Amino acid sequence: MDWACDECLQNGKAIKGDPTKQLFCHAPPHFAYFDKEKECRVCKETFVFTKSEQQYWYDHLNFWVQATRIYCLKCQSAKKQQDRISQLLNNFDYLDIEKLKEVVALYLTQGNYEKAKYHLTRGKKLRQRDSLEYINLDSWINEIKKIEKGKISAS
Repeated sequence: MDWACDECLQNGKAIKGDPTKQLFCHAPPHFAYFDKEKECRVCKETFVFTKSEQQYWYDHLNFWVQATRIYCLKCQSAKKQQDRISQLLNNFDYLDIEKLKEVVALYLTQGNYEKAKYHLTRGKKLRQRDSLEYINLDSWINEIKKIEKGKISAS
């Protein structure tokens, strides 16, 4: 059970929880929130699950009180990107240029140039050689190759 003394609430070390807004059954509600150090399940780095984030999770989003953050912000962001890529690639239509751009942008954000080029190449193969989309996709592939060369020569 999470609770805090009056002094901790007054000096801002903790903030009050509202059990009437929380979803609980077998676990007790949170009467107060305070910063908690956690270890990221992926990178094993220590991060802080902040009191304000906990309050948002439990009092506003109504997550189960047993739920907790398991990833640091960097790993959480990477997981969200990967989940979005998986969602986009499910029954993917390479003729949908907007979705293709989004997939490529996500791979580039991750630094995965090979997969970005792969998907651009697949999209390019489905287009007429002299079409504007074909030329744009080819241009993007060449830009990625330049970026890769720059990274290799900078190493």
